Amino acid sequence: MEGKFGRSTEKHQDLEVSLKTAKKEKQIGARVDEDLFYEAQEFALKKRTTLKNVVEEALREYLEKHK
Repeated sequence: MEGKFGRSTEKHQDLEVSLKTAKKEKQIGARVDEDLFYEAQEFALKKRTTLKNVVEEALREYLEKHK
């Protein structure tokens, strides 16, 4: 199968599919209370997860609660 400019796309078919279905993420630079940040970071360590996961879960729960 030839793609744009006559290049074969067969080798990249799996990559093209994974790029189309990849979850998009947005980096945010929100400022938060320093004590809250360290408390959340400590919580993440205790739960053996990342701060990113803790923040995402908290945002989802907050939005669900306030719909």
